[in-house]
Amino acid sequence: MSRLGYRLLRSVGLAVGIAAIPLTLHASSITIFNTFGPGHSFNCCAGFGEAGSDYMPNAFTWAMAFTPSTTSPLFAIDVAIAGVSNQFTLALMTSNSGLPGSILESWTLTTTFVPGLCGHCFETVFSTQHLVLQAGTQYWLVPFPSSNMDGAWMQNNVGASGTAAFSLDGGKTWTLNPKSDMGAFDVRGISSTTVPEPSTFGFMATGLAGIIGVIRRKRKKLLLLM
Repeated sequence: MSRLGYRLLRSVGLAVGIAAIPLTLHASSITIFNTFGPGHSFNCCAGFGEAGSDYMPNAFTWAMAFTPSTTSPLFAIDVAIAGVSNQFTLALMTSNSGLPGSILESWTLTTTFVPGLCGHCFETVFSTQHLVLQAGTQYWLVPFPSSNMDGAWMQNNVGASGTAAFSLDGGKTWTLNPKSDMGAFDVRGISSTTVPEPSTFGFMATGLAGIIGVIRRKRKKLLLLM
């Protein structure tokens, strides 16, 4: 290939790279609900019991209600649930008559810190469904403990209070506590994401076709002059 051809191909690469920049932009997150203190801090030594059937006649779990401040697709949830390498299922649930309803999305987690030993540790889950959470709509966050779990949902340290509920039968029935202290957690949404418009792809295709055409014409002209 001639030097001209190489220069034109480099131009193609540059044009495609510039046009493809929007494809590489990542979504950023915003906090749409939060009970953590600064630096994801919380009360290290007080919490809400989360226990499996090995420790209680029936599994005991607390649920926390929250209402997003902004309508946004779900990105991630951070939650301060402690135990000794205990497994639990964290469930995002609808609200049914003011109590936990049906599961929207769930994650299986293992606790990584012990109650009383850390005031800023937490677990994080990332949404794969990116459900759109509606501002002003009540949802519930519920950790369903495994049978051998003996842990706690650590209490916030900023005085946050709200609606909570507890269950003694694995979530079949709930007892409402409308003026409760809250466990420490936050809910993060997607603030923005760049999706290339059809015109971007059209520009890339048209520009690439045009440059390839120039290369072919230049090569044909050079062959005729030889």
